Amino acid sequence: MALSKTLKRKRSSVSKFLTLPNNLITDILGRVASHSLKDLLNVKQTCKFLHEAAEDDYIFENVSIHGILKYQWSERKEARSFFERCRRCGNRDLLFREGMFDYFGCQKPEFSRLEKLKTAAEKDHANAIYVYGIILLCSGEDNLKKQGSELLHSVKRLRPNEEIRRFRERTESIIATIKWENNWINYDGFIRRPKLCGHERVYKYIDMWLEDEEKEVIKICDYCEWSHEIDLFIKMLCG
Repeated sequence: MALSKTLKRKRSSVSKFLTLPNNLITDILGRVASHSLKDLLNVKQTCKFLHEAAEDDYIFENVSIHGILKYQWSERKEARSFFERCRRCGNRDLLFREGMFDYFGCQKPEFSRLEKLKTAAEKDHANAIYVYGIILLCSGEDNLKKQGSELLHSVKRLRPNEEIRRFRERTESIIATIKWENNWINYDGFIRRPKLCGHERVYKYIDMWLEDEEKEVIKICDYCEWSHEIDLFIKMLCG
């Protein structure tokens, strides 16, 4: 009896959800997809209408494929079809991943190879904004440095320091894959970068036991805190 009541409540909830405008349903499914492919697949199994609604290009543009390594899928036809559909729809995660390979996996990183990373950032992919912002800060050109600082501030304003740390960790996992596939990675442009500012770096807490990643910089100018972040980024590249 209790199980029957639970099923009735679930069916009632689904029925009410289906009365929403189609564009709103697509938007909601897009948000679900951006957080978890597994959750999206579960939603698709709910009913025929949602299964069809989840085939919209907008869903494939936003679906999260983080953690899905392409070579694990490569032998399956439906998996190849899935990734090709994501690519055609301009999937943000795929643009970010391929953009990382385009820029860091080439022998001579050039701004012409930043197109996919830039596009992913413009699509509000937070991790792409973080990496693209760091690259612009290291460019040495004042207008690009300013743009990079603004991008990083936009990410940090909406997300706590813990989230920035997760961006760094996710970036490191992709960098490790690039190193494994290429046996090298190009970081010369980061090593030879000009100093962002002339201020001596001062930390809020003096604690010899703190890891570099846990130290917080006292901000004197807009570039102070990002100078520390760039050092962490380079440490990751060279590690």
